[in-house]
Amino acid sequence: MNPGSPAREHVNSRRGREERWKKELENLKNKFLTNEYVDDFFSWLVKKRGVSVKTARQYVGYIQKHLLDNSWSIRSHRLFLHYLHETYGLEVNRFLEKLKVPRSGVDLRVPSIDEIYSTLKVLRDYPRAKTFFIFLLVTGLRAVEVHYLLNNSPGYNDYDNVRVYKLGMERGSKKVFYAFTPIWLGKEKASMNYYKKIRQKHGLLPAKYVRKFFATKCFELGISAEVIDFIQGRTPRSILVQHYLNLLPTAVREYRKYSNWLKQFLGESVG
Repeated sequence: MNPGSPAREHVNSRRGREERWKKELENLKNKFLTNEYVDDFFSWLVKKRGVSVKTARQYVGYIQKHLLDNSWSIRSHRLFLHYLHETYGLEVNRFLEKLKVPRSGVDLRVPSIDEIYSTLKVLRDYPRAKTFFIFLLVTGLRAVEVHYLLNNSPGYNDYDNVRVYKLGMERGSKKVFYAFTPIWLGKEKASMNYYKKIRQKHGLLPAKYVRKFFATKCFELGISAEVIDFIQGRTPRSILVQHYLNLLPTAVREYRKYSNWLKQFLGESVG
């Protein structure tokens, strides 16, 4: 590559843009790296995100260093940006779009019904972990969203046999307006961190695979991809928010298909 060539100039330009946004990120970070903010971030991780104390300390350690090119550093900085957005309303999307956790490949695994049943069987001895798992299964939401639902008191509306909680959660580019549950399912407090502890102890399903199971089963039941995305809190950037919110009546009607199947599958396990 010759000096002054278009290719060289393109590389230099790209490198310059990367250096600029990283410098801006460091400048933003430095404004909030006092002991007061760091302690509050640690508390946010444990209480709002259900992160273990040990892991929270690791995240705090990484944000006190310069950004590194590894998943721990990137994940720590992403969490810190979410904290700044949720706590202080700072606009952080432009940084989140740059900070992507490296992936080794596409994970195509979808758990079988037998795996779901086996997990429920093990969790009979752990009622709180079982509650958390069941809410993963009935909502199709991410673990952090289920943790919020179970440990807070969001308002809700009932539509015959479907209960729709008003979450209104916004984390960077992720917007989760609602959580759908069957009306026959009672809500109890349960921790994401506790479920993770029991899951790791027994080699049970991580939350992300329960989410995949939900989407796959809904598709098998004839629910459209657009409605599944709505129920699971995926907000397509190409769809206007107003149009997206207008999907609620359709989503309630379609969710009944999954709720009916789920009630038959769970049987006595929710009692």
